[in-house]
Amino acid sequence: MRTRPQPARRTWSRPSSGGRSGGTWRTGTATRTSNVCPISPKPALTIVKDGPSTRYVGDMATFSYTVENTGNVVLASPVVSDDKCAPVAKVPDGQSSFDPGDVWTYTCTTAITGAMGDQLVNVGGACASYSQASVCDTDDHTTIIPKPAISLVKSGAAATGAGETFTYRFTATNDGNVHAKLDDVVLTDDRCRSTLVRVDDADASFDPGDVRSYTCTVVAPTGPAQVENTAKV
Repeated sequence: MRTRPQPARRTWSRPSSGGRSGGTWRTGTATRTSNVCPISPKPALTIVKDGPSTRYVGDMATFSYTVENTGNVVLASPVVSDDKCAPVAKVPDGQSSFDPGDVWTYTCTTAITGAMGDQLVNVGGACASYSQASVCDTDDHTTIIPKPAISLVKSGAAATGAGETFTYRFTATNDGNVHAKLDDVVLTDDRCRSTLVRVDDADASFDPGDVRSYTCTVVAPTGPAQVENTAKV
């Protein structure tokens, strides 16, 4: 509780007879009491993580972490970590005291590997302390790792007579994790061009795990011969 002095005040005191003359001025001070409430400490922080949406195997991925002191006290020893990327380093900004409202930025870079699967989901965390308490926050980010892959299986007659017609069959499979349009899938054969056709009735997309079928009809050459041909998709 705090007591504040007030400016001096002058008051007129009339004589007891009730007349207007003969009075005196008196000078005095008054006091006013006010209540001052202490501020309750509320330590708090937030972290927001960002990074690339897509990276291929062999690429480098850089992540950023934005940490803000959202409380009303100075936080000590802020530390940022990532469960799949190290080390996480603070971007130099000349600040050493993490005051209320301050925003600090950190970064981390890692290589994308095949062992990470189809996507990299990693979690960034920030912690700091106030007095004997710790405050923490986390945020995650997902980076898709495209792995385009396709396989082709070709089959045909092991033997046939000269001049006879026989058929090659081709099966293309999307073994990757990338969606594609079927128009983008081109099958070629160095000895089978004009009669190469698609024979399945699937839709126009070529999604992961999809199988597409083709055939090609050729006439065997006359005379003893061995025909070797190569198909590519």
